[in-house]
Amino acid sequence: MIRAMQKLSEHISARASICLLVLLVVGGCSGKNDQASSKTQPAPAADSKFAIDIVEMTREQQLARGLDSEVIAILKSELGRNWHRTDSTDRTNGSPIVLFDIDPKPDDPSKIQLDEVLDVPTLFVHCGTDLQVMVKAGPVESPNLHVRFDDGPMLSERWNPSGTHLLSATPKPFVRKMLYAKILQLEYQPKAKPRATLTYNMADLSQVFTSAAVCTSKMK
Repeated sequence: MIRAMQKLSEHISARASICLLVLLVVGGCSGKNDQASSKTQPAPAADSKFAIDIVEMTREQQLARGLDSEVIAILKSELGRNWHRTDSTDRTNGSPIVLFDIDPKPDDPSKIQLDEVLDVPTLFVHCGTDLQVMVKAGPVESPNLHVRFDDGPMLSERWNPSGTHLLSATPKPFVRKMLYAKILQLEYQPKAKPRATLTYNMADLSQVFTSAAVCTSKMK
């Protein structure tokens, strides 16, 4: 099916080919270009299971199957699983670790290249020994970010660089704002690249975050 999609994408728009994949997998596609279909039929259980399997693949597995980040974003949206959860255990003390991640909403999905999927500036919320909020920013000119929640003002914050990531210096109050917001916008300056302005959908974060005991315990 993926090879067929790649062939089709050479002849039709990226949005149309993405919608076709979603129609095949989950039985529907949302967006401004889909007004002709007013109702989405429920997907068969087997198709939903297939879609969930795709969403829960690692980035490397998704890339190997030719699934670009816009396809994954639409599948997550259709499944109501905008934030992806990963559970693990701290090897030093055996305590639980929960990691939530989400990719930014692409400004122009048609310009996303398959070899860029692994470099997507993913946003993470990490619950373990400590609570952390981080963005996979890559090399940056400065750890100073501009942050905006919903329609609020754009505020300047200094985050802590750690390898290819930037970490919030005030994770607990930052997560508290995330839980009540609908949209988070981050702006920063990558090295030797245009200034990045990223929009993240907070979506179901409040629901999935509060379902993880290790996360809620960090907010007390």
